[in-house]
Amino acid sequence: MKHYFASAISILMSGASLASAATAAPQPLPVAAFARWPGLSLPTLSPDGRHVAGLIDEGKDRPRAIAVWRTARLDAPPTIIRTKSLRFRDVEFLKDDRLLVTTYAPFTQGPTRTYITKTFLTDLAGARFDEVFRRGGASRSDLEDFEEISSSTVVASRLPLNPDEVLLQRTSVSTGFAELIRLNVRTGRTQRVARASSEESFDLFDPKSGEPLVKTRFDSRDAVYSVRTYVRQGSEWREHPKLSYTLKDRLTINIEGLDQSGKLIVATDRDRDTVVVQAYDVSTSEFDPNPLLESDRGGVFAVLLSRSPTDYGRLLGAHVHAEAIEQVWTDPGLREVARTLSDALPARVIRILDTTPDRARVLLSASASHAPAIYYLLTDQKVLTKLGEQRPDINPASLSPARSVTYTARDGLEVPAFVYAPKGWTRASGPLPTIVLPHGGPWSRDYLDWDDTGWPQFLASRGYAVLLPQFRGSRGWGQKLWKAGDREWGRKMQDDKDDGAAWLVSQGVADPKRIAMFGYSYGGYAAAVAAIRNGGPYRCAIAGAGVTDLSRLNLSIFGNDRIARQVQGVTIAGLDPFLQADKVSIPILMFHGDRDQRVPIFHSRDYYARARAAGKAVKIVEIPDMEHSSFEPEHVATMLPLIENFLKNDCGDGGL
Repeated sequence: MKHYFASAISILMSGASLASAATAAPQPLPVAAFARWPGLSLPTLSPDGRHVAGLIDEGKDRPRAIAVWRTARLDAPPTIIRTKSLRFRDVEFLKDDRLLVTTYAPFTQGPTRTYITKTFLTDLAGARFDEVFRRGGASRSDLEDFEEISSSTVVASRLPLNPDEVLLQRTSVSTGFAELIRLNVRTGRTQRVARASSEESFDLFDPKSGEPLVKTRFDSRDAVYSVRTYVRQGSEWREHPKLSYTLKDRLTINIEGLDQSGKLIVATDRDRDTVVVQAYDVSTSEFDPNPLLESDRGGVFAVLLSRSPTDYGRLLGAHVHAEAIEQVWTDPGLREVARTLSDALPARVIRILDTTPDRARVLLSASASHAPAIYYLLTDQKVLTKLGEQRPDINPASLSPARSVTYTARDGLEVPAFVYAPKGWTRASGPLPTIVLPHGGPWSRDYLDWDDTGWPQFLASRGYAVLLPQFRGSRGWGQKLWKAGDREWGRKMQDDKDDGAAWLVSQGVADPKRIAMFGYSYGGYAAAVAAIRNGGPYRCAIAGAGVTDLSRLNLSIFGNDRIARQVQGVTIAGLDPFLQADKVSIPILMFHGDRDQRVPIFHSRDYYARARAAGKAVKIVEIPDMEHSSFEPEHVATMLPLIENFLKNDCGDGGL
């Protein structure tokens, strides 16, 4: 085996070119490199390994198309699927010859401006698109039509042991009720398997019939909010207390699968700071004492199981929250494949996206903090063929990799962070104008990998240092850092960002007189706060789609989702930027999409109006037809020059 893989490395290396070997001179990344669809995105491998599909950019202001390659003839042009009326958002193989395609379109009803999605089934040629859930009816109100087409649909299970059917979950946008639908991909026939209320969810399914095996229920008895887990045993549902938890504890207990011995495979941090994978014996109601998988690199957040009929449910590995998203393999064959790929594609984060059971076809990506993803297909563990690039106009040789750092906040908490700098910069070059760029969520985090927004490297290529602080409240770094952000919005959470800026000054990276904050969503909230906090280090702020009105946050963000309000809503408290917008002390730019339903545009409008009435230096730009997180090329073409020009010309006297 070792000899075989050693010979494979030379073949892989000869066929895998990552970038020009010549060092490119530092130059600003052009807006046009980002203001286009990714060259290739969301690649998906058919279960039999005979085809790969993905969304591609055809350029010339055209919408994305679907490309379908035959894996036995990757040298041949792919089949291109396009339509005149549908805009594609996602594509996924359901069976060997059937694709599930998600489309989107703008929807306006009175003051509501949003996007709605539809789900279609098509074949490998795109000969016809059958809308999965379209119900007939001659007379339908606008509200009924909106309810039907805007309900979200996800693949609950591919039902790998069922050759013709898959299991879909369709959730009502208004009621929160979810239906489990078994779909025959040959005939288009659908059949309801089960229905869950807004306080229930199904978490594990029989791989052939689609019948639910595990469900959870939200319970608020005696004013103690909890999630109770039930396992089907025979014809009855039995509660398992060790799989249940109260919401205030914020435990992770995810039922990932059922192994061939009948034990549940569970990702959990019960009695731990980070998530591991454990086996749970349903018959004894006990966890096995030793984890099936744990990593000293970080906590588990996605478990990888075999879909092969011969060993269905066997643990193969998991994704873990390391500095980058890393994969840890328990399967010896995949571990060896991953090692070989790392040798063939050095200095890149390698992720195996999908594979056939025999490893004859492996779909993968390779990326880095300075290198957008390149997608490959590994064939017979010998030949590595490039399928496409996420951002083909960006040369990694013109950028510097980010580095991982840790600094100490004023109260002693250790805060991880990532720092970007212009190509070729050293401390001897002198301190830099600096952008503090907090992530959204705030229950999210950044990684030492390519940032899909492109913002860090876009700014670094223009001569800025960029700090991505993993402030308290960030998830994926352990319970301590995560829970330290509870009810500290605009207070200790904000201190962490300011302390990061101060640390960069102490390290000779940041010029203390030339620091700005730019953030989006929760990061936009942080920027709105930065503009009003006394004694801050910032010369200006940029708030994209920022939350500014905490008094209306639960209603606008969580809506009717009682569970979300109990899990996250109760942790949101602190400085309300809207109430103090008349105290803005530095120039601030606000931009917001007018179809944003995640953070409605009133958050930016109201803050702007109050600051403007007080004569403050505030500017707002409303971007037509932009929603919260899925940006069209024209939206990016508006955003990036806004950010660049504001920093250069309006960030205090003389710009940043």
